[in-house]
Amino acid sequence: MFTSCYKAVFTCLFCVTTAFSVFADSPRAAYEQARQEALCAWMAMASYGDRPGLAARQELVRRGWHIDSQVQKDDKSEAKFHLARKGDDTLLAVTGTASLADIKSDLNLHSVAYGGTAGKTARKDGVRRVHAGFDHYTTTLLAAPMAARP
Repeated sequence: MFTSCYKAVFTCLFCVTTAFSVFADSPRAAYEQARQEALCAWMAMASYGDRPGLAARQELVRRGWHIDSQVQKDDKSEAKFHLARKGDDTLLAVTGTASLADIKSDLNLHSVAYGGTAGKTARKDGVRRVHAGFDHYTTTLLAAPMAARP
């Protein structure tokens, strides 16, 4: 079961990176783009606690990445994310909706002012707005203490 899941993930990653690499300017740029897309796919998979996520984290560690997993809990949400570092490169993967607390936070839909750049959500007063669940989740995530570089 695990081997077939691993093969399916690898096949999917290979197809996606091959398809998008044709848009690059040169063979070197195509390689770099495919490498970055594959790393991002591995990190996205590694952000979950299931067997494929564990396998992805183990593979990244085997390839020299240092992974720092964070969970920021409060009464409204549970923000989970992983930072992977290798040399000057840093990847961030944020776990999506994965628990009842996340679902409750997602359903907190009234809009609130957001201090970042929320695109074209500005109302007539010029204040950018996002849904309250997103604002709380990102505020929780951004307040997390970061470990020093290894």
